[in-house]
Amino acid sequence: MFPKVQPPKADSLDTNGMNINTADLQAITSVDVDGWREAVPQIRDHYAALGDRLPSELATALDALESSLS
Repeated sequence: MFPKVQPPKADSLDTNGMNINTADLQAITSVDVDGWREAVPQIRDHYAALGDRLPSELATALDALESSLS
């Protein structure tokens, strides 16, 4: 469902008319892969608390997210 996590490249974004420096642009386009890896089990715990009320699409999306982080 989700491709491997690839943040956008800073130079692929149209920043014309914006006053944004390179360091800030790199920060806002980065993905904290380790942070997301740590969050997945917490999200699973939360989902488990919802039981059969959890839409299956959310569980599927979380599986895909976890897979894309490897």
